[in-house]
Amino acid sequence: MLNYFIQRLLVMIPTLFVVSMLIFVIIQLPPGDYLSNQLQELKAQGESASAAAKLSFYREEYSLDKPMIEQYAIWMGIWPGPNGFSGLLQGD
Repeated sequence: MLNYFIQRLLVMIPTLFVVSMLIFVIIQLPPGDYLSNQLQELKAQGESASAAAKLSFYREEYSLDKPMIEQYAIWMGIWPGPNGFSGLLQGD
């Protein structure tokens, strides 16, 4: 019985990893990101000059300029984000 429990526990770890990667990929699939959608909305309202200046700052602030693997690690909480680990946990 103990062997069965250990076997199931060891199978659970890669399964959770694969599921988390699939969820991350599905989140990343739509074209653009939150900031580019916000920029298009502001352009439609006629505020493109001020919004374009803030766009690069927010991309860096939310780590959207990082490679995909680093974004995944930040999203999982195993890599410090722009505010360190505590900023991710508190939602800052």
